Amino acid sequence: MKVRAWFTRDKLRAFGIHLGISLFIFSVLLYLVLVHWYPQPLFATDGGWRAIRIITAVDLVLGPLLTLIVYRRGKPGLKFDLAAIACVQLAALAAGVWIVHSEHPAVVALVERELYTVPTYRLREAGVDPGTVGRRFRAGRPPLVVVDLPEDDEAYRMLLKRSVAEGRPLSTHADRYRDITPATLAVLRAAAVDVDQYLARWPRYRDRVEAFRRRHGPAADRFLYLELRSRYHWALAAFDPEARRIVDILDVPPPTQLENQRPATGTRSAARGDGGGQNG
Repeated sequence: MKVRAWFTRDKLRAFGIHLGISLFIFSVLLYLVLVHWYPQPLFATDGGWRAIRIITAVDLVLGPLLTLIVYRRGKPGLKFDLAAIACVQLAALAAGVWIVHSEHPAVVALVERELYTVPTYRLREAGVDPGTVGRRFRAGRPPLVVVDLPEDDEAYRMLLKRSVAEGRPLSTHADRYRDITPATLAVLRAAAVDVDQYLARWPRYRDRVEAFRRRHGPAADRFLYLELRSRYHWALAAFDPEARRIVDILDVPPPTQLENQRPATGTRSAARGDGGGQNG
């Protein structure tokens, strides 16, 4: 009886109104997450679910729950309590949205033979405007670019040394970004993993590969399978040279990971991506 008396009609009505407003805000943010910030196929590999959990916690749980606890019709200082709840929720929501937006992948960069997803905040730390990168390069969302590295060994070593000293991965050198053209497409082809050779070495992943091929049909034969090091996952990215974008993720460990049996470490790897492939 005490529990039933605590959940009064007025309290539940106030909770419902607050929840309805929060659901509207959540739907707008969910659209931004799914369509603009963490679009497929990078949603799962780069923290899309984490982004949704953050937004859910600060928008759908925090505010409405506090209203349910605090609201009592006729309570002295109720307006102040509700205003304080609104301020707390807005502050938490602003912080959550800032985190979600700053961590979303702004570009996918091919460095040597591997793709690295680069979050927005990494570009800003490197003095690069993510918006400019998005407008300049159009191969996918986020755009896929090739990092043009020096062919001369000495020039490459100097660039690598400077990147390590500055703590700036090669994947963030926007001045070396190149769009997808016939020339850079040849670079992508050279970096691609031969799936049949992959299966010859690691046949235990045949079921996953065959399921992927069945899902995409004949189109799977034209895809370029590139090693992808994203924030939370290593896999093979299926790049469609006709559409000029990453269309799906083949969820198998890339050869580099299998050969090393652990994420690569050391100066060279850290300089290419960010701490063995974790760009965040």
